[in-house]
Amino acid sequence: MKKDFFVFQSGKRLDRWLAKATGIPRNQIQIYIKEETVLVNSRITKASYKLNMGDHIELRLSPKGQLEAQDIAVDIVYQDEEIIVVNKSPDMVVHPAPGHVDGTLVNALLPLIDPDAGDPQRPGIVHRLDKGTSGLLVVAKTAKTADFLIEQFAARTIKREYLALVWGIPKPITGFIEAPIGRSNNNRKRMAVVEDGKYAKTNYHVLAYTPTSTPISLVRCRLETGRTHQIRVHLRSKNHPLLCDPTYGFAKPPKFGQTKLAAIAHPLLHAQTLGFLHPTKGEMNFSVPPPEEFMQVLKWLQFPFENLAL
Repeated sequence: MKKDFFVFQSGKRLDRWLAKATGIPRNQIQIYIKEETVLVNSRITKASYKLNMGDHIELRLSPKGQLEAQDIAVDIVYQDEEIIVVNKSPDMVVHPAPGHVDGTLVNALLPLIDPDAGDPQRPGIVHRLDKGTSGLLVVAKTAKTADFLIEQFAARTIKREYLALVWGIPKPITGFIEAPIGRSNNNRKRMAVVEDGKYAKTNYHVLAYTPTSTPISLVRCRLETGRTHQIRVHLRSKNHPLLCDPTYGFAKPPKFGQTKLAAIAHPLLHAQTLGFLHPTKGEMNFSVPPPEEFMQVLKWLQFPFENLAL
């Protein structure tokens, strides 16, 4: 579905103007803008963009009516009348998109979710994990719960901790990376640390590392913001890319351990811990261990599993 709008007044924020013009909640419009389904004068822009007289706005959504429920195995960690918490496998895509029209988490959970819970093209989805990233994700069952959770993500009160395996040893051992993230100037399909990007901050702590000439570290990352590919981009910017990352990894990865890692085609990144306020039951916190292939790499590296603190 494609909708076109033309602006006849200047000075309004894009997200506010489009929410009023379409009747779609502003927080949902902001998600569309972030996911680049909103173009202004055929260009990707920000929610805060100030509109000018004559601007052409395009809202591009997948055609309605194409979603269908599919019998797909999903690891459901918790479920009640308001939410579903899943442990996503690294090979699963969260919602339909170009190149992945079905076989997604949305297709699997569709019978359990109110179709009016947020975006009708991805009902219940209030945040996402990249294909290749495993771990915890909360899905809203109702429209009211979707709005409640989206507000928490917008306020940055959601607790999100990840385990990452990276090349090298980040210094200092405990610290943070605070650098703006936006589209790469060299490759628009990639994100990068860029001067005019969106504010992003990642806290990290090195849990273990190998005492070799080509060290590998196990790092716990806690997100303060939720930018696209944030952990992968921030660590790459410090010359510590994730192991097995086909997009942000080294062009020529170190030879050390390549035979052990050759069969893994996605970044070794796992959403271990998720905490949020439930709309009726108060604070909830969940933790899950990494998938088997991640654990096998930890065993090969001889990292002590007690450091995972599950």
